[in-house]
Amino acid sequence: MDINNPNGNDLIPFKTFRLRKSRRIRKINYSRRLSWAEYAMVRDGLLPLCSKDKWLIFFRRGMLYFYRSGNGTLVYKLRFRHQEQGFQASEAWVNDDPEQIDSLPENYECRLLDYLIDRLLLNREVEFPLPEQMGREKGAMLERIWMGDQVDKKKKGI
Repeated sequence: MDINNPNGNDLIPFKTFRLRKSRRIRKINYSRRLSWAEYAMVRDGLLPLCSKDKWLIFFRRGMLYFYRSGNGTLVYKLRFRHQEQGFQASEAWVNDDPEQIDSLPENYECRLLDYLIDRLLLNREVEFPLPEQMGREKGAMLERIWMGDQVDKKKKGI
């Protein structure tokens, strides 16, 4: 994949992003198994189509990185290991710097990671995970904050 223009369309070039490292990162107990086909799709990552898209996801040096595209903040990173008939998430980290991102409960972070992988990298129709005791209306606003236009594009097959 040419990370500057993988599909020949008007993607924002990868080199224009200013990626910020986190001063604090914590390991989370995340488990996810991928088939060979799923792993190939995940490794392709995701470049934003426009400035309203919220995620930049890419694979580099054995790690899958999830950055907020607007401010270049690292949110998650994962390492997968080959295991039998597929790949297993062997290590996962979340940004724990309170100056960059709000901390969430670990079980919710894991649900968000699953959602991002399913929705953005595997193109599956899955519901946005809501925090406990949050209604659908507030949940829709939270989804818009997390996903921006990417949620609509995936629903429309763009």
